[in-house]
Amino acid sequence: MLQCWNTEGIFRMIQSIPSPKAVWKVIKYALLGVALLFLLLLASLIPDYVYYMPRAQPPPSATNLETFFEWMPDPKWADRVTVSNLVYYQFFGPAGRWKASGPSAYTFDGSGRFVGWTKDCGDFFTPQIIYSPGAKRERISVNEVRALIQTNTPFEPTAKSNP
Repeated sequence: MLQCWNTEGIFRMIQSIPSPKAVWKVIKYALLGVALLFLLLLASLIPDYVYYMPRAQPPPSATNLETFFEWMPDPKWADRVTVSNLVYYQFFGPAGRWKASGPSAYTFDGSGRFVGWTKDCGDFFTPQIIYSPGAKRERISVNEVRALIQTNTPFEPTAKSNP
């Protein structure tokens, strides 16, 4: 059997197509929602840059251990890291970002010069030399490093002499 087109159904279908004004309204609200989510994401970064980062970032004057201890008199703890017979000292301080997986860390070479820092040593492995394979890490007292500075003992590992 041959069926004819139902013109009434086609007319209703054409009428159900939304107007450009209605489509624009939906797009406008979708864009507003995306912009709101973006602003919330940006707002979540504010604590990092307003509260956490300023108290963890060393000043430009902290170029060696003496000036570092003037800036941060009581680091939480210290590690001595030995990489290929080179000694580095890493000090740990307050977290440098919100919900950090580790504390901030400040690294100095064997002579006491500042090498670099990271705001979260759990996620950001900088400077990379102390995280290289084969690096030997041992916990030391912060006072032990202070004593090395005060006695002007070289920070390089002592060579064992053979008699």
